[in-house]
Amino acid sequence: MRWRFPPRHAIWRALITNALHYPVLNMLLEWFVLSQSTYFLSVDPYLLLFSACIQAIALAMVQETSRPRALFAANMVGVVTYSLLEMAGEGWEFWQAPHHLLYWVYSVVIAACAAWYARRQAPAALMGMYMARSLALLGVYSLGEYYLAQADVASATTITFRSVLFDPTHLLMGVAVPLLGLLGGLAEVEAARNFALLRHANQRLRTYARWLLGDTILQALLDDPRAGEPRWRERTILFCDVRDFTAWCETQSPEAVMQALETWYQQVERIWATFPPIRYKFTADEVMAVFADPEQAAHAALRLNALNARYWQSHGLGAGIGIHHGPVIEGLIGGQDVKYYDVLGDTVNSAQRLEKHARRQQILVSEAVAALLPPDFEMSDLMYIEPKGKSPIPVRLLRRFVEKAHTQERVTRETHVATYEGGST
Repeated sequence: MRWRFPPRHAIWRALITNALHYPVLNMLLEWFVLSQSTYFLSVDPYLLLFSACIQAIALAMVQETSRPRALFAANMVGVVTYSLLEMAGEGWEFWQAPHHLLYWVYSVVIAACAAWYARRQAPAALMGMYMARSLALLGVYSLGEYYLAQADVASATTITFRSVLFDPTHLLMGVAVPLLGLLGGLAEVEAARNFALLRHANQRLRTYARWLLGDTILQALLDDPRAGEPRWRERTILFCDVRDFTAWCETQSPEAVMQALETWYQQVERIWATFPPIRYKFTADEVMAVFADPEQAAHAALRLNALNARYWQSHGLGAGIGIHHGPVIEGLIGGQDVKYYDVLGDTVNSAQRLEKHARRQQILVSEAVAALLPPDFEMSDLMYIEPKGKSPIPVRLLRRFVEKAHTQERVTRETHVATYEGGST
């Protein structure tokens, strides 16, 4: 897998939600209790911040993988980096400071809970992380009181960490902080559950939107809500219809008809994956697709014609295809409450008329489409159809795509005929 530096927003999120928590407590302890005004003149706070940033980068790199071992290792990066840097200057004395040991305990617990949650999605893992953070606050507070008490020379021989922690004046903190951590953990579990439900609902809604709009239009609307406003555009419209389908349905059960259509739809969508239209829709035995490029539409029509020959002929049926290019009104059309994405105009009507005049396994393209296709597409001579209520329309039969390769001298020519061809007259 190619390594990529994580985006800044991912690093910032990892920093404020995880990596910076204990380093901030450690900095406050050393600033207010141990070093006071000289603290920020030393290298210690900057080593903490640097280590937290390194950990945030590591967390941002592995957050999408959700691999338990990777998450455990990433959560340990901060404390390991800080310890190595401090030991370079302090040596083994670094381990004599209780708040450094607490940093290690805190990091191990957080890392273990993060790995546990990634593996099992266990609510107890979220509770463990929240309790670790609250107990880290209580631990740092208790260490601060202990350090301050040790600084009192008069009582230094009688002060212990236990006496500080269980002093009546500190019992409130000892009870309140873990309780708040418990409540925070319960709230996080509930938030995670609601977020999972919301994410699942969002995925379902996005799937439904893709079914209704298609990937291209859906992404355009997400990027710019005004992209759905109806406007004039140049589009290539393809229609395909199965011949004698109604009569065939009368001899089949509804289940058999539905199964035949769904199998056909799935195979048509494989063609769209190779030559993607802007929008397509299935209406029983009819397919309509909107293309931005006439050449893409022609390639898709040839593949679709080959599919129809294989699939529908096994049922004793066939299909015709018509393609036209021209201006259409395209966009979200409908009332105040219900809208759908569609194309309107004479171009759409003409494409459907061409399809109605196409015989089984024929692809009829208008002269407007033929004029935009490269010579590699083999077509019939010009002919005319006479749709009801309209003047004759010049059309051609799209037969096949022939890829022609010429030498530089253009002396020899090699022709590769595609495996899909249009029907003959």
